[in-house]
Amino acid sequence: MLAAILICGAGMVTSCSTNDNPIIDDPEPALPDQAFMFVQNVQNDSRYVADIMEASSPEGETAMSKVIRLEVNSYEEAQEEFLKLLPEGVAETAFVIEDFYKGLFTEATGYRLNAPATNDEDVIAFSKVYDFMTSIIGFAWVQLTPDLQEAFDAEMIVYMPKAE
Repeated sequence: MLAAILICGAGMVTSCSTNDNPIIDDPEPALPDQAFMFVQNVQNDSRYVADIMEASSPEGETAMSKVIRLEVNSYEEAQEEFLKLLPEGVAETAFVIEDFYKGLFTEATGYRLNAPATNDEDVIAFSKVYDFMTSIIGFAWVQLTPDLQEAFDAEMIVYMPKAE
């Protein structure tokens, strides 16, 4: 009987190894939330300050907008500072935006920020102001998406000339 147990029991002994498990594909790694990272980058840079931009129409109507402002010396400096805020890989998503506020801007570049938490993609626009208007409305504006406006409690980021 002991011989029968040893012979039959020998077939019951198995070993475990990683090769015994079926191959399970790793799920795709989650994309970083670049929109969140962008918000964090702006909020962590104390040079960006909340402000109110006031504009008057020829009819005498006044409009006020909440903005985030950074003072710079030139459009090139504004662009450089803006690019520092973008998470890794976002600058490579740049594309030209045609016919973007042609009355105020000479050019506009869009950047794509993925936002996996909302299964969405945010596109922010960095726009160059006409030279003759820079002393009044700044060198460049960053038009924010509704989600980013809510996160910042501001409509845009404005790169204004440094005060003399």
